[in-house]
Amino acid sequence: MRAVLLMAMCACAIVGPVSGIGTEFTSVSGRVTDAGTDQPLIKASVKAFNLDTRMVQTSHTDLFGAYEIGGLQGGFYYVTASAAGYASVRSDVVDIGGPSREDLLGSRSSFREINLRLTRAGAVEGRVLDSTGEALANVEVLVEGSVADVGPGARTAVTNLAGAYYIGGVMPGERVVVARQIASVPRSSDMSRMRRTVFFPGTTSRDEAVRVSVAAGELVSGIDINLPEHRAYTIAGSLSRRPAGAEVISVRLISRGGKSIRTFVVSADGEFRGDEIGEGRHLLLARNGPSDTGNAGFVLLDVFQDLRVDNLVLEPVGTIVGRVVAPSGNALPKGLGVTTRLVVDGDEFEILGDPLVQVTADGRFVLPGLFGSRRLVVSGLPAGWAPGGASRQGMVGRTPLEVSLDPGETVSGVEIFLTRP
Repeated sequence: MRAVLLMAMCACAIVGPVSGIGTEFTSVSGRVTDAGTDQPLIKASVKAFNLDTRMVQTSHTDLFGAYEIGGLQGGFYYVTASAAGYASVRSDVVDIGGPSREDLLGSRSSFREINLRLTRAGAVEGRVLDSTGEALANVEVLVEGSVADVGPGARTAVTNLAGAYYIGGVMPGERVVVARQIASVPRSSDMSRMRRTVFFPGTTSRDEAVRVSVAAGELVSGIDINLPEHRAYTIAGSLSRRPAGAEVISVRLISRGGKSIRTFVVSADGEFRGDEIGEGRHLLLARNGPSDTGNAGFVLLDVFQDLRVDNLVLEPVGTIVGRVVAPSGNALPKGLGVTTRLVVDGDEFEILGDPLVQVTADGRFVLPGLFGSRRLVVSGLPAGWAPGGASRQGMVGRTPLEVSLDPGETVSGVEIFLTRP
């Protein structure tokens, strides 16, 4: 009798603490179906991602397209589903925590239903050719935009000896197809010959690319891309005037879109050099000292041959002071900002590091660290609002307003007038 009583006491000692743990378990379940036919997708991969712990748990759908992932910690999750031949899909972020029932041990469980519909993916195929129509092997081709995580040839492909490629798992919609030379592939022994990145059907400008329309489940063939050879050049030079004791931060080559193409290493005597520069119009920019009080110099280059630049001069930067004016009887919108674009020979350059300053409540702004001719740009305007005119020290100018700065100059009295419907 004493032995039985002792065993009972031990059992209570074991069970008691367990019931007080209160461990929370969560579960997510649902169905994965074809978005076009609403038919269940069998053996689709479903993953639950915990945003706090970064843990991932995986399940697969059954014959009815149903899945369940249990034993999850409570928290914020998103769920993905993917299947061969379909574009993957991701749910919104959801909180699947919180108790809904309590079992005999005092543990809590909650359930959340998330149903996912998959769109049948499309595919793109074609060839990459040079300017003579010869096939180009080992060229990387990719489809920009939303591309599925699964499927043959998803995301990118590399052309074979016949110059052919195939990319599957493409989300339906208007897509841009890009071809580019793979850096690891040896080039010709003539190192001045290289291949540029081009967009279908054969342009170096993304804006001029022809969009490829891909429907659900469709194979789009004949997307052939012409990847012509072009020459690459060397740019070398020196800083013709350098402020005493000033350390050069950088000499950069910038494209018309504002993208930094190359950063040059500057030697102690101010010499710099860059190789394999593509042809076209570029801005060569040098800066030193703090961005708002230092020095800057630039030269516009049309690169169609090797160049030597010895007229890159560093001079003090300037400042533009002005205000934004609301229409009569209107309050100035909150959250406005003012920045500039460098204008050289009719081309605009967005310079990395140029200030974007907030407009004060009374419309005033100060833009330091500027040089050259600047086009003023107002950001954060509400729908329907727009710059309607501008002036500089009482002289009405065009919109957008351009202000030219001499070295170290502070230009005051700039006004930008807004309009609204």
